[in-house]
Amino acid sequence: MRDFSQKIAAGLEKCGIGFSSNPPSLLLAVSGGIDSMVMLYALKELSEKVRHDGGSETSPFLLSVVTVNHNIRPAGETEGDAAFVQERCAALGIPYSVQTVPKGKINELARRRGGGIEEAARFMRYALLEKEAAQRGADFVLLAHNRDDQLETLLQRFLQGSCAGISGQAAAGIARKRGIFCRPLLDIPRSEIQAYADDFSVPFREDSTNADPAYYRNNLRLHLVPLLNERFPGWDTALLSGAQKARETGVFIEELAESIVWEPTVQHQRAVQTESEIFFAAGFPVRIRALYAALEKIGMQGRIPYALLKAFAEGQKKVCGAGVELHSTKRFVCVREIRPKREKTAENQSRFFLTIQKPGIYALPFGDVEVRAKVQKSGGCAENKYGEVYTGPFKPPFVIRNFYTAGRIKTADGKHKSLKKICSEWGIVPAHREFVPVIESCSGVPVCIWGEPLGYPTWYVKDSCPDADDTVLLYFRVREN
Repeated sequence: MRDFSQKIAAGLEKCGIGFSSNPPSLLLAVSGGIDSMVMLYALKELSEKVRHDGGSETSPFLLSVVTVNHNIRPAGETEGDAAFVQERCAALGIPYSVQTVPKGKINELARRRGGGIEEAARFMRYALLEKEAAQRGADFVLLAHNRDDQLETLLQRFLQGSCAGISGQAAAGIARKRGIFCRPLLDIPRSEIQAYADDFSVPFREDSTNADPAYYRNNLRLHLVPLLNERFPGWDTALLSGAQKARETGVFIEELAESIVWEPTVQHQRAVQTESEIFFAAGFPVRIRALYAALEKIGMQGRIPYALLKAFAEGQKKVCGAGVELHSTKRFVCVREIRPKREKTAENQSRFFLTIQKPGIYALPFGDVEVRAKVQKSGGCAENKYGEVYTGPFKPPFVIRNFYTAGRIKTADGKHKSLKKICSEWGIVPAHREFVPVIESCSGVPVCIWGEPLGYPTWYVKDSCPDADDTVLLYFRVREN
C-alpha cells in the first residue's frame, strides 16, 4: 500500500502542506473510527518514510491528536472511544488530548441555535478543534473525510434540493481546505481506506449509529449508493465531475452577486437593503445568490423556502415567510427578519386546524395552501410544470394542523417513527416548529409532514390514499402582502 502513502502526500500537497526544513504542526482530529485511525497510521508511516528517504533525523511534520467527546451517545461508547485513541497514540508516541463537551451542552446549544443536534455538535466540534489548535500552536487541523463522504454529501444536497443559491465552493461539496481545516483523504475511496486497515492491521472502533437507516446519511450509504454502484457504473466519477463544473459556475455567479452590496437599515434591526435598480438589473441566478447573501448577513440560520426567494426575484413586490420579509420599492430592496404572526388560543399557543372538504384556497400563518383536484393521467401524477411546492394526493375530508411532537407516522417498512425524532433529525428550528403543517386522515392518523414550504423535507405515507377520482393535491402559495 505504498501507493496509499503517495496519495496521502498528494492530499497534503493539495491542502498546501509541504515538506520543508520548518516542519508544520499537524493536529489530527481522531474519533477512533476507521477513517481517522487510518489517517493517523498512514501519516505516521509517511512521516517515517520521508525522514528515512531523506536521511534526516527530523520528522517532516509534527503530529498531535485530539478527540472530541460530544457526550451525546452513551457514556460507555464515547469514553471508550477516547480511551482507545489515547492508548493507540501512546503506543505510537504521539501527543494526545481530549476535549469533552459537558453533558447536555449540545442539547442546550441546539435549542439556542435552532439547527438541531447534529448542527450543534458540528458547531461545537469545530470550535473545540480551533481551541485545541491554538493551545498547541498547530498550523493545520486534519479531518478524515474521504471520497465516499464527498459523494454522499453531493447526493444528500441534490435529493434535499439544497443546491440552489449555495456558494460556488459549496456546490462542489466538502471543501478540501477551509481556514486551518484540511482534508487530505478527500480523493481516497473508502474501499482503499478499508484495504489499508486490513493490510496494516489498523485497529478502530465502530460507531453504533452508523448502521441505523433512520439517519438520512446512513440511508444513502446503506441503500442508495449500493444500488448506484450495481446499476450505474461510473456514476461517482460523473457526479464529482458535474459538481466541479457546478462549482465553477457557482463561483462566477457569486462574483457577480458581490456587486450587489447590502447595507444595514436604520428602520429595523437584523435588516439590510440594496439599490433596486442594481438588484433587478442582475440576472435571475445572481439575484437569488444575492438574496442568500443578504440572509447570511442578517444571521438567518434556518432554511428558507426557495419558492419564496424565487417569487421575489421574479418581481413580486413583497413576500413573507419562514421568519423573513422581502420587499422592494422604487429605490430599495430590503430583507429583514420577522417573527411569524401567531394566532393565539385560550392556551396562548399558536395553532391552526383546517378541515379540508373540497378544493379551494386556505390561509396558514406563513402563506396560503391551494387545494386542487388531482389531474388523473394514465400511469402518472399531476403535472408540476412550474416547479411549485406541492404534496399529495389526499382524499377529502382530511385535516391540516400545526406540528407538535406528540404522535407517530408510518415509515416505508411498515413501522412507525415519532414526530419528535423527525423534528430532531430534520433540524427544525424552534421558530418554525409550530408552523410545519401535518396532514391527518379523517380518523386522526398523520399521513404527511409537509416541511417543504418552510425549507425542510416532506414525509408522505405513500399507501395512505386510494387511487380515486376525488383525490386532491396541496400547493403552497407565497402570500403577497
